[in-house]
Amino acid sequence: MDKVSFLKHVSQLGIDKSSFSLNGPINERYCLKNSGFGWEVFYAERGHKNALVTFDSESAALSHLLNQLKNKLI
Repeated sequence: MDKVSFLKHVSQLGIDKSSFSLNGPINERYCLKNSGFGWEVFYAERGHKNALVTFDSESAALSHLLNQLKNKLI
């Protein structure tokens, strides 16, 4: 999955774009960040990376982020 297909899925699911960031940490959002050693997905809150998971590929990280956002809808 790339960012274009991720955003397409987000739009189709009606997920609020203010609930995530694809460009690093923003408080109170699910975030995707390239750490230089891999791709991080986490929930940013008060300067902390909660539920941090690291992936080798952007594709895997975006798939995980999409699943996190879907689970939030349920």
